[in-house]
Amino acid sequence: MTIRGQRVLGAGAGVLLTLGLGALPARAAEPVPDVALDATPTHAEFWAGRSGATLRLDYYNPGEVAKTGDTVSATVPAGLTVEPRPSPGWECHISDFPAVVCNTAGTLEPGAVGPSIELWVTADAPVSAEFEFTLQGFYRDPAEPRENNHPRVTVQAT
Repeated sequence: MTIRGQRVLGAGAGVLLTLGLGALPARAAEPVPDVALDATPTHAEFWAGRSGATLRLDYYNPGEVAKTGDTVSATVPAGLTVEPRPSPGWECHISDFPAVVCNTAGTLEPGAVGPSIELWVTADAPVSAEFEFTLQGFYRDPAEPRENNHPRVTVQAT
């Protein structure tokens, strides 16, 4: 008896022994989406209680496969208030956690840059904090810099 290039020998009691007769051809790996996220500025300073800063997140696809739907999120550091600005193609809100969460159902084609997400950040009292934004449902080569998917922004309200 032969099963896909292997000879099967009966060993009794339902156990099968196989002898390899050659390797099966390897299947090509399916390409996966490869999206990235940048944040600007990487450091924001403003006067507590009097002004704020706009943080901009740029979402792009340096990969070879289209990506449909994604989520960008970050925990809101203590002492800061975040107000998402209207961003075409994105629906943003502040969760109870509190975290800023932005979702898109759109498709980002290979080589394309999606609409930016803008967030208005304020503080009532002096604070120094850091945001770390993350992409959900992404794939990046682990050898690539972490900043491509987890950009950080430090905020200093004085």
